[in-house]
Amino acid sequence: MPARTVVFDSIRKFDGHGMRTLQPAEYIQMAGRAGRRGLDQTGTVIIMCKDDVPEERDLKSMMLGTPTILKSKFRLTYSMILNLFRVEKYQ
Repeated sequence: MPARTVVFDSIRKFDGHGMRTLQPAEYIQMAGRAGRRGLDQTGTVIIMCKDDVPEERDLKSMMLGTPTILKSKFRLTYSMILNLFRVEKYQ
């Protein structure tokens, strides 16, 4: 949901195995919510420093790093097409 301001409680997250710093793509996706399209010229991102101030290198790599390239796993198969035709037939 778009907002004028996005507040990060932390730049670290639990990924199922342990705590790690947000990756550039995750930061871009969440920070990109700041600024309502067509209503605001800019958006504001606030990073709260509750326990400690993040290292400058961590912030730079998160904000300016290259986003991970996504590779689609979608593969169209004959059975998928047949199932779609079957579903369409009953509607």
